[in-house]
Amino acid sequence: PPSTPFRCRSTNQRRSKQSRACSMGCGASKKKDGPAEPEPVKEETGPSEEELAKKAAEEAAQKEAAEKQAALEAEKQKEAEEKKKAEEEERKKQEEAEAEARAKAEAEKNRGPLTCVISGPPGSIKGKLSEHIVKNRGVKHVSTGEAFRDAVKKQTAAGLRAKDAHKATGQ
Repeated sequence: PPSTPFRCRSTNQRRSKQSRACSMGCGASKKKDGPAEPEPVKEETGPSEEELAKKAAEEAAQKEAAEKQAALEAEKQKEAEEKKKAEEEERKKQEEAEAEARAKAEAEKNRGPLTCVISGPPGSIKGKLSEHIVKNRGVKHVSTGEAFRDAVKKQTAAGLRAKDAHKATGQ
């Protein structure tokens, strides 16, 4: 018949029924009184609930750390893309400004001096139109009416003649 396993109480070594003494010679596994009953062999079970909970917590912490790392990397990548986009937009604006300046310089080069005569009755927005032309074309504005008024105010020879002519017309 097969031998029944025994365990030494002090060293926990397995022994057969025939050899009841352990190798330590302590006699702890020797039969004392009555028939020898084998100690039940504990079957190894899986990890305890506490160990499982600890392992689950560690895994959750690792997962959370990995998610944080991924979020940081995504944020860094997004910032890098935004920076690149801003630099590209700035470069385009600069190129457009340079192209506009070149076009304006070329237009000035090809265009001769601009001479415009704007006439009309009082209140016909000659002054506003002149301001618009000066602003957009970069030319000088000369108003004969302003020149005459200034000459009259300073009482120059030309101003006095203009004043007399104005009185003669009855205005």
